[in-house]
Amino acid sequence: MSEAARLSVHELSKRYANGAPYALRHFSYEFGDGVYGLLGPNGAGKSTLMNMIVGNLKPTEGEVLYKGAAIKELGKEYRSLLGYMPQQQQLYETFTVKRFLYYFAALKGLNSAEAKTRISDLLELVNLLPNANQRLRSLSGGMKQRVLLAQALLNDPKVLILDEPTAGLDPKERMNIRNYIYSIAEGKTIILATHVISDIEQIAKEVIFLRKGKTVLSGTSEQAIQAVGKYIFETEIPREEYNSLNAVYPRNRVIGERGGLVQVKIIANEAPPVPSIRQAAVSLEDVYMYLYP
Repeated sequence: MSEAARLSVHELSKRYANGAPYALRHFSYEFGDGVYGLLGPNGAGKSTLMNMIVGNLKPTEGEVLYKGAAIKELGKEYRSLLGYMPQQQQLYETFTVKRFLYYFAALKGLNSAEAKTRISDLLELVNLLPNANQRLRSLSGGMKQRVLLAQALLNDPKVLILDEPTAGLDPKERMNIRNYIYSIAEGKTIILATHVISDIEQIAKEVIFLRKGKTVLSGTSEQAIQAVGKYIFETEIPREEYNSLNAVYPRNRVIGERGGLVQVKIIANEAPPVPSIRQAAVSLEDVYMYLYP
C-alpha cells in the first residue's frame, strides 16, 4: 500500500453462489484523497464493489484495507469514518426528513448539539430546509436522493461511498451536488458510481471502467481519452445520408446539426472513407461508447 493511499482494495472477488459467475473478480486499486469515478453498464460490478468496501458484503476472495489495516479487523472504528449513500431508496417512509436525519445522527454517535448544527447545514446544502418536517413518503424520488446524500455526510466521513448520487435530480441540483462533492474532497476518499458521465468528468481524480466484474481501463480522464482517442473520428454529412452511414458504422453518435449538416462521431479502427473525416476531440463519453459497444 503506497503512502498516498488511504483505502486499498486487494484482489477483491465476489460471487453469490458456488458455480455462479463472479460479480467482481480480482479487483485491486489504491485510493488516495480525492474523487474516484466508477463507470460501467448495469451488472458491471460497481454496486458489488461498493458494498464490499462499506462492509455490507463479505468478499469471496481478497480484502479491503484502510491505512494498511483490514476493515474487518477495524470494525466500529472504520464504520465511524465511513459515509454511504446506497442506490436503492430504503427510507423510513413515516419519518419526517428531520427525524430521519436525527435518527441516523444518533446511530453515528453525534451528540444533540453536533446533530442540530450538522443537520441544519446539510438541509441547506441539499435544498431541503423547506421540507424538513415533511414525511419521507410525500417526497419525490429526487428529493429522497438528496435526503440519502445528507445522511451519508452526517459524520463528516473520511471515506464517502456514493452510488448514483444524482439519480432523479434536475440539472441545477446535479450541478450543485457535483460542486459540493468536489469542494469536500480534500482529506477524503470519495468513490462515486454513476451513469451520468458529466457528474465525474471534470471532478474525478481518476476513473475506473468496469465490465462483467473486471477493470477494463483506469486512470485519469486524460489517460483514458488518450488510450482510445485514435479510434474516434468525426465528420459532417447531409441529414439524408445519416441512415446509410449508420448502417455501415453503427458505433456512432450524433453530436449536433449545423448549416443543414449532421455532426457525427464514429468509432472505427481506422478513418472511415467518408468526406471531411478527421480525428475527433474526444470526451469521456466517447471513451465509454468505445469500451461498451
